[in-house]
Amino acid sequence: MKRGNRMLGALLAVWLMLCVGGPAHASDDPIDATSDAAQDQGATVRVLLTRLQGDRLSVTLDGSYLLEPFGLAFQRGSKLVFAWERDILTLYYEGMAVSAEAFSLRRHALPPSAAADQENGLRFNGQLNVFAGDLSLTAAEGLVRPVFTAPMETYLLGVVPYEMSDTFPLEALKAQAISARTYAQRKLGSSRDYDLVDNTNDQVYRGQNPAHSRSAQAVRETVGLCGYVGGELARCFYSASNGGQTELMQNVWADGGKELFIVRDDPYDLQNPKSQVRVAQLPREWPKPGTDRALDGLAELVKPELAEPLLALGYDGDGQYIRVTGIEKAELHTPRHAPPSRLMTMLRLWVRVDARKELEQAPPDPNAEHDPTLIPAPQWTAMGPVAQAVEVDVPLFPDAKRLLGLSINPGNNELITLHERESGFALEARRFGHGVGMSQRGAEWMAGAEQWTFEQILHFYYPGIQLMPGQAGQPPAPTLPPPVDAAFLNTPGPPATATPRPTPMPLSQVPQGDEWLGEVTAIADDSWLNLRTEPATSGKVLDTLFLDQPLLVLEELPDGWLRVKTDVIEGYVMAQFVRRVEE
Repeated sequence: MKRGNRMLGALLAVWLMLCVGGPAHASDDPIDATSDAAQDQGATVRVLLTRLQGDRLSVTLDGSYLLEPFGLAFQRGSKLVFAWERDILTLYYEGMAVSAEAFSLRRHALPPSAAADQENGLRFNGQLNVFAGDLSLTAAEGLVRPVFTAPMETYLLGVVPYEMSDTFPLEALKAQAISARTYAQRKLGSSRDYDLVDNTNDQVYRGQNPAHSRSAQAVRETVGLCGYVGGELARCFYSASNGGQTELMQNVWADGGKELFIVRDDPYDLQNPKSQVRVAQLPREWPKPGTDRALDGLAELVKPELAEPLLALGYDGDGQYIRVTGIEKAELHTPRHAPPSRLMTMLRLWVRVDARKELEQAPPDPNAEHDPTLIPAPQWTAMGPVAQAVEVDVPLFPDAKRLLGLSINPGNNELITLHERESGFALEARRFGHGVGMSQRGAEWMAGAEQWTFEQILHFYYPGIQLMPGQAGQPPAPTLPPPVDAAFLNTPGPPATATPRPTPMPLSQVPQGDEWLGEVTAIADDSWLNLRTEPATSGKVLDTLFLDQPLLVLEELPDGWLRVKTDVIEGYVMAQFVRRVEE
């Protein structure tokens, strides 16, 4: 169909739909959280759905919606496709197409005849989760840009089970619900067209899944509760794992405040076996070069630091004539922040090395001052053990931690500890996230093994916090508009089914030189990892990679990025989402 004919068909469809008749009255019957009656008497939250930005977005209407600015109504189960084309948005629906600078899908109440548990929301790209709220669509930089709006408590149903797991103890989930609610409440009223994003720059939001019943219970049993300090909403930051010590806000963000946060040891995070930890071994006796890639990398990092002390001892400081053979002693020092911070930044090693020593020569020819050609070339012994261990300092961040496989965060804030063993020394890195406020793994252990309540958990991580209803002074959430005429909404649509996970791209290439095999990790089954044109979040998205996608890692870059490829495509990804696979 030609574009002109499609546009004409669209206009006719608009006219026909507008002539069906006015909407019926809304129902006040209480139903589930995805329905129109699940309206909390609190503020609404506007979320930029960054995970869904792309050149196309498929939207299934599992509810009662009108499309603005045209007033189009659709039957339940209708599938709409929005695409960015020539700097404008185009909607495709069953052979018709209509373009506009912006679209919005406004949720209406279900008719009184609707089942009590009937959903009233949207599904995106064939995924299972439902988004019960309104949707605004614009185009920016070649992408469809979706902003979703929902009542606060409805929004939290799509946050809590993804910031924590629905398998966490109920009291931990309650602490998470209050922290997330407080965080969101502080962000409301932005001058932008959204308040938060749906990723870890704010809070992960992925819509609602009815299987997450424990998280829904946590939201329901803490409804409206927020944290306050000094009569104002608290800064309830949280991260996955603090590594055994909480962090000050001002140590992470330059404009950080001091309320609620202190540096304190967190034994509960340490005791949780699910807290992430990475270990590197530094043996007393090193293997031959080429045997262990990590130790080879550390040796190359150490050699420039060995040059000066070796020269002072009469040995050659040229790195090609230095071989690290072992370590006698090791210690960590220089915390990045004031005590009691344990974020150490330096590794001191007493290294045993082989080097060559200059042989004693006959006295120089007195004429050498006037004729440099008479200066004899240095004569060296064969490489052999240096008489004493050489003390050197090595910065832990970023190179040493990367070479030793200790990287957890791109921000270089892992808590690294050193343990002496009979065979050598073990470096352990912990902390997943910024470490400010609540540790989710700590809260899990407190609520499970220690049987703490959510109040105890929150008071541990936010000393001085007061829990009060957070809706004071906020306008009530708007009541849903009355139902769209039943003639358009009572035809059953197909049941929603989850989209099967895409087949991974093939990878038949084998590593060469410093290359290594990896696979995508640390994302959910229904999530993806962006492959970009450059090593920065501002880089254009080339494609999306899914969990367990095999990758050939070509290069490890500073600031936590990797250059990777498959048989199909090459680009850049964040290192924290790629796991090394043993060859």
